[in-house]
Amino acid sequence: MTSVECNFYEKCSAPICPMEPDKTNNHYPWYPDEEICRKRKDLPAWVKQQRKIAKKAKPENLGYYFTLEMLKIPFRVTNQVKGLDPDKFLKDEPKQLKQWLKTHKGVTSRKAA
Repeated sequence: MTSVECNFYEKCSAPICPMEPDKTNNHYPWYPDEEICRKRKDLPAWVKQQRKIAKKAKPENLGYYFTLEMLKIPFRVTNQVKGLDPDKFLKDEPKQLKQWLKTHKGVTSRKAA
């Protein structure tokens, strides 16, 4: 990727970059207190989801991570949002992820009446 494609590329330290396919594998972890892509146009929906999570996550939930697979699911982001426990990463991440996906899939914002 070149700086022509993104003005922030040289200064950005976002762990998941929508401009770099090798950094967008589904299992790469992102924590709500980490940097998010600063590009403003032509962003995938999961970057917007990251921004919502970072804005609303409580301090005690900042130590829980999200994967791209999780971020791609449109779910309602509240201040209770919590990702996966990194202490259980090697032991039972697949089980945690399966439960998280089951809990959040299809839970979207309420539509105004």
